[in-house]
Parts: sequence; structure tokens; C-alpha cells
Amino acid sequence: MTEFLLKNSHLEISKALFSNDGSIKYLLNTNDQRGVEAIYFPFEGYFDGNRIFASVVCLSSQVGCPIGCTFCETGRMKNPRNLSEEELLSQLDLISLNLKLNNKPPVDSIAIMGMGEPLLNLDNVLKFHDSASNIANIKRFSVSTVGIIPGMKRLKESGRDIKLYISVHTPFNDEREKIIPVSRRYPVQDVINEAKSYSDIRNQKVVANYVLISGINDSKKHSEKLSELLDPYHFDITLNLLNPTPGGKLNPSSFESLARFKQNLEARGFLTDIQLSKGIDISGGCGQLATNEA
Repeated sequence: MTEFLLKNSHLEISKALFSNDGSIKYLLNTNDQRGVEAIYFPFEGYFDGNRIFASVVCLSSQVGCPIGCTFCETGRMKNPRNLSEEELLSQLDLISLNLKLNNKPPVDSIAIMGMGEPLLNLDNVLKFHDSASNIANIKRFSVSTVGIIPGMKRLKESGRDIKLYISVHTPFNDEREKIIPVSRRYPVQDVINEAKSYSDIRNQKVVANYVLISGINDSKKHSEKLSELLDPYHFDITLNLLNPTPGGKLNPSSFESLARFKQNLEARGFLTDIQLSKGIDISGGCGQLATNEA
């Protein structure tokens, strides 16, 4: 595999790291010397209830992230800012060319799940969606949010064909406030109610993302309360384990706890998929994206 350090008028690939699992992490530099990371990975899992195989790029919507989730390295970057529509398109263009030069399959799925909170940059994300849909053969487009309710409402009203993922991580709001501080402003029950509305309007299930953290959110009471908070009509559930970060003080749950959690949810009728992060060996997993800027 070759790095192919490509550039265009908005971004340049300054480094490409290759994982043992087939994923590739890209470090891209902006014109104002900020660092952005994005990931390519081959995906096998559920999408809209169907098992699929996809060629996914996980793109960033911001440099850094202002949300400050305690388990996420991205939130420790200083001076976060939105990426422009042109910078979003440049990520896709440069990575697509790099993949072609490395004889990888073309991108058919875009996930706005890298650095940043996409619903805090919704104008540019929607413009990017429109442009990418017109110029690339994108079959699936998804966005993940911690639950920025005004943005969820705007996304719902936009009429775009965008799959919504919600980062839940605990069904108890007092706990959620400690790991996702914005929960003080947008309580988890309100977020879930708005997600149900999104599901009804789109006639498509929302995916509840849940990262298991040892001793924090992996007990039987958590799976029971999560089952009460959600319902199988509006939600599918994706489980992951916490990924290690240099500044992190929390630990991932065991695989045994992960398996029990999945069984508890499936017993209550939820389609539950385990999706362990790709690119852990190159710090490319969920919560690991960050750059060391001067």
C-alpha cells in the first residue's frame, strides 16, 4: 500500500496509515494549517435491517469538536471550527482518488461520524450531501449526533435521504450528563422523542449507538432501562466497546459483558448488531481521532 500524498485547493493528505483490518486513516491538512482525520473501511453489518457489504468513508464535519465527551479524544483538541462545504467535498475527492490508486473499491457509503458534531455544522453538511449525491455513486449517507435537538428537527424537515444515528451510551440522564455534558441542555428522553419523530417522518429506523464502558453503563439495569427508553419499532441498536485514548481514564467493558448486553436487548425484540471499531491499531476507531497541532 502507498500513501499517495495528494492535495487540492482546500486540503492535502499529509499522511495515510494502513490498518491490519483493511481500513485506512487519513490525516488531512487545511489551508489554515489545521488537522482533520478521516477513515476508510470495508463494512459488513446491518443497514435498514439488511445485511450489507459496503465501502465506507467516515468523514469529519469539524476540526476538533466542541461537545467534550469525556471518552473522546477529539474533544480535547483546541479551537474547534466547522469545515466548509468545499473542505467536506475535498475529503471525499482526495480519499476517493487515494483508494483508486491503491486499487480499493470505490466509495459507496458516506458516514459523517468522524471529528465533530455534524448537526452543529448542518448547513455545510446538507450542501455536501447534495453535491456528493450528484457527483458520486453514493448508495448510503448517514449522520451521527449526540442529540442536538434543533439540528435533528432541521434535518427531519430538510427531506434529505439521510440515515440518523444517535449516540446514547447510557439511558440515565444523570449519568449521561457526566460523559456527554450537552445532555444537561438536551436530556436523553427529549433526544429519543425527537429521534422517534425523525423515524416516523422518514419511515426508517434510527440507529442507537451504545459504547460499553466498564462499570459505567454495562449492567443489566442499563440494558433494561435502554429497552424502556427505546422501542424496536423506531430503533435498531449498535453496540461497541470503548476504544483506548491517551487522555482517557475509562476502560472498555469485557466481551462477556458485551455479549450479555446484546442478549438482553435481543430478548426484548431489538435488532442488535455488534460493530467493533475498525483501525484501532492506527488510532482510527470511534473516539480516537485527534491531531497534535502546533
